Amino acid sequence: MKNPWWKLGLILAVTAWALFFSWPREGRPFLNMSLGLDLKGGSHLVMQVVTDDAVKAAADAMATRVAEKLRKEGFPTVRVSSADGGQVIVSDIPAGRGGDVEAAIKDDLGNWSSSSGAGELRIQMPPSEMDLHRDNAVKQALTTIRNRVDAFGVSETNIQRLGGDQRDRILVELPGVEDPSRVKGLIQTQARLELRSAYYRADGMGPFRGRSKEEVAQMLGGQIPTGVEILPYQETDRQTGKQAATEWMAVERSSVITGADLADARRGQGQFGGAVVDFQLHVNAVDRFAKFTRTNVGRQMPIVLDDKIISAPRINSEIGMRGMIEGNFTPQTADDLALQLRAGALPARVNTIEERTVGPSLGKDSIDAGVRASYIGSLAVCLFMLIYYRRSGINAIVALVLNLLILAAVMSGVGAVLTLPGIAGYALTVGMAVDSNVLIFERIREELRHGRSVPAAVEQGFAKALSAILDTHVTTIVSALFLFNYGTGPVKGFAVSLTVGLLANLFTALVVSRFIFDAEIRGRQVKRLSI
Repeated sequence: MKNPWWKLGLILAVTAWALFFSWPREGRPFLNMSLGLDLKGGSHLVMQVVTDDAVKAAADAMATRVAEKLRKEGFPTVRVSSADGGQVIVSDIPAGRGGDVEAAIKDDLGNWSSSSGAGELRIQMPPSEMDLHRDNAVKQALTTIRNRVDAFGVSETNIQRLGGDQRDRILVELPGVEDPSRVKGLIQTQARLELRSAYYRADGMGPFRGRSKEEVAQMLGGQIPTGVEILPYQETDRQTGKQAATEWMAVERSSVITGADLADARRGQGQFGGAVVDFQLHVNAVDRFAKFTRTNVGRQMPIVLDDKIISAPRINSEIGMRGMIEGNFTPQTADDLALQLRAGALPARVNTIEERTVGPSLGKDSIDAGVRASYIGSLAVCLFMLIYYRRSGINAIVALVLNLLILAAVMSGVGAVLTLPGIAGYALTVGMAVDSNVLIFERIREELRHGRSVPAAVEQGFAKALSAILDTHVTTIVSALFLFNYGTGPVKGFAVSLTVGLLANLFTALVVSRFIFDAEIRGRQVKRLSI
C-alpha cells in the first residue's frame, strides 16, 4: 500500500485554511459571511428601463444634425422633428425642393433609410441600431444605478440585469434598507443636466417667459422657431419637497454644457446661506464654457434638469472651470443632486415595477429556522451513519464536517452573501456528501462479503465507487452552472454554494475518507473492519 502520510499534511493545511476563513468576525457572526436580503432584512426592487427613451434620444440627435445641416445648406424654413419608432420627419419643404433636401443630408444619414412624399421626408433608424441603443441603455443604466447606490453608502448590495424576455429589467437588493424611498428616488431620477441659452431673437429681444406654454408660443408669433423649445420653470417647495411649474420659458435646444462635462459636484453654500451645488468642469469643457459666457454676458442661462428648468441665472461675467447650480435646494436635495451628477445621468427613464421590504425580524426568523433545520438534519445523518456503519461512520462524519468548513471558507473568501437558497445549497451538499460515503462503504462491504482482505476491500471499494461518484457530481455541477447562468440572485446563491460544496465533497470523500481508512489499517493485520 502506498505511503498515505503526504495526505496528512495536505488535509491539515486545508483544515487550517478553512478554519481561518470561516471563523466568525465582527459584523459577520455566521461563518464569516455577509447575510443576504432574505436573512438580514432590507428592500427588493425590480426596475424596468424604458428603452424607447434611448431610441428617441438617438432620433433627437439625428434630428438636430439634420436641422443644422439643412440650415447651412439654405433651407431655413424646414421643420425637423423626431417621432416614435426611431423616425425623423423633415416637413415644410419648399415645393419642388424635396430632392435637394434629400441630397443635402444624404451623407449624414449613414445606414438610416429615407422615404419622401406629401411634402415631407421621413428618415428611419434601422432595427439593428434600435436594438443596440436599447441594449446599451440597460447596460449604462445598470452601471449608473450601481454607482449611485455605492455612493449613497449601502453595502453588500446585489444589482444585476435580468435575463431572457426581462433583459430590460434590473434587480436591486438593498440589505438593511427598510425604507427605500430616498434610495429609489436617487435611482430613478435621470439627472440629465444641461446648461443652455435662453432664446433671444436676432434683434436682441428676449428671453420669452410666460405663465403657460401657449402664452410663450404667442410671444413668439404663434410658431416656435427651429432649434427652440418651451420648457417648464419649476420651483421646489422647501417644506414638502414637491415641484410645480410656476412659468414657462423658451430656450435653445442645443446644450452649452451637459452632465458629462462635469468633473465633480458637491453641495455648497450660496451667497445668502442657502444650499447650492458647486460643480467643476473637465478641462476640455472649460474653454467652451468660458467662450460662451464671455459672449453672452447679461443674458440668462437656464439650468435644465430632466427637461425642467430649475434656475435661470443671469451671466454677469465670464465663467471658467467652476460654477454653481442654484434651485431652492434643501441640504438633502442638494446632496442628492450632487451625488446623481457625480454618478452620471441615466440614458432612459427607470420605473419600479416590483417592490418588497423584508424586516430584520423576519430575516432573523429565517436564520433561526434554517440553522435549526441544518442542525437537526446533520444530527440525524450522523446518527444514521454511526448506527448503520458503526465505527466507519466516524470517518464519514469527519469528512462531512471538513466538507462544510471548506464550503464556508470558500464562500466567505470570495465575499459571497449567504441567503436562504444558499442554506438550501448547504443542506443538499450534506446529502451529496453522505451519498458519496454510502456508495464507498457499500462497495467495501460487497468486497468483504466476496472474501477479500480488508486492505483489498478498501482499495477496490474506492476504485469501483469512483465512477459513480464522479458521474453524480459532474451532472449536478452542470445543472448548477445552468442555474447560475440563467437564474437571478437567490438562484445564483444556491448554485454557487452547491457547486463549491460538491467540489469540496470530491476532496473529502476521495482523499480524507481514504486517508482515514489507510491510516487505520496500515502496518496492521486487520481481520475485520467496523463497517
